[in-house]
Amino acid sequence: MVAREPHRDSHRPAADDRARLLAVLDMLPGYTVLKDRRRTIRFASGGFREAFGSPEGRCCHEVQYGRVSPCEDCPMDDVLDQGRRLDWETAGPDGTTFHVWAFPVKDFDGEDLMLEFAMDVTEQKRLAVLVSEMSEAERRRIGRDLHDTLGQSMAGLGYLVGSLADRLAGELPRERDTAEQIVQALRQATGDLRTLVHGLDPVGLQGEGLGSALGEMAAALQARYGVACTFRCEGPVAVDEFAAVQLYRIAQEATTNAAKHARPGRIEVALAGRAGAVELRVADDGAGLPPDLSRSAGLGLGIMRYRARAMGARLRFHAPPGGGTVVSCVLPRKKRDRRRGMQR
Repeated sequence: MVAREPHRDSHRPAADDRARLLAVLDMLPGYTVLKDRRRTIRFASGGFREAFGSPEGRCCHEVQYGRVSPCEDCPMDDVLDQGRRLDWETAGPDGTTFHVWAFPVKDFDGEDLMLEFAMDVTEQKRLAVLVSEMSEAERRRIGRDLHDTLGQSMAGLGYLVGSLADRLAGELPRERDTAEQIVQALRQATGDLRTLVHGLDPVGLQGEGLGSALGEMAAALQARYGVACTFRCEGPVAVDEFAAVQLYRIAQEATTNAAKHARPGRIEVALAGRAGAVELRVADDGAGLPPDLSRSAGLGLGIMRYRARAMGARLRFHAPPGGGTVVSCVLPRKKRDRRRGMQR
C-alpha cells in the first residue's frame, strides 16, 4: 500500500498563489490592474505600464488621469460596496481608447479590491464613428430626396385640387366640398412629411443649435401624438456636431418611445451645460420601465446605448418613486481626467 502525499495545494503559501495569479493577469491582452479602497494601485500588468507608465504604489487618479484627488465619477464605491460590475471607456496619454470592465474581488487575506480589465478599442471606436457618420449622411440624403420629390409633388397636387375646388364652387357644391377635403388632407400629409424630413435631416445641430433643434422636436412630437411635450435649456450648451447628432437621436428615440409605449400625460426634455459635462434628460409620467430592460429590444434601448458609447457618454434609465421614466445622458466635456462614459 502506497501512502499518499499530502495535497500540496493545501500547504502552498498564499504568496505563491498570489504570484501565480498575478502572472496570469500579466499575460492577459490589454491591461489589468488591481486597486484597493484607497485607490492605490496594488498590481499593474505590463500592458498598463506600457500605456500609463509605472504606478510605483501611487493612486489611480494620479497615474491615469493626472489628478491630485479622486475623479468625481469614480466607480470604486459602487463596485466594492454594492458588488456591481461596471464598465466604461477611458483614454491613454497617447489617445488610445480602452474599454474597461471593473469587478469586486477579495485578496487572499480578505481585503476588498477592484479588478479592472481593459481592452484597446481604438479601432472599433473609429469604425463606430465612421458608421454613425455614414448613417447620418444617408438619413440626410433620404430627407432631402423626400423633400425635393414627394414634397414638391404633394405641393403641386394640392395646388391642382385647390384650383379644381374653385371651379366647382358654383355648379357642383357637393363635389367642391369633397375637393376641399382632399386639399385639407394633402396639407396635413405635407405637414407630416415636413416633420418627417426634419427628423431625418435636422439642421443647425452644431454649436449651440442643438437646443433649437430639440425644441422643434418637442413641438413636433406634441403635434403628432397629442402628448404635452416641453423643452428647456439651462445655460449655454455647445458640443461638436457628432455629439450633437447623437444627443438629438437619443432624445428623439426616448421621447418617441414614451409617447408610443408609456401612455404619458406629459414629457419633459431638458438640456443643461454643467461643470464638466453636458446633460440631456428626458422624463415622462407614463407607465414606467419594463421589468427587464435587457429584453426590451423593441424600445430602441440598444441603439441609444450604442450612440452614448460612440460619443463617450454615460446613459442611465431610472424609474422615480412617483412613477414614469427618466432617461439621462451625461457627456463629459474634454478635460484632463480622460474618463468617458460609465455604463451601469
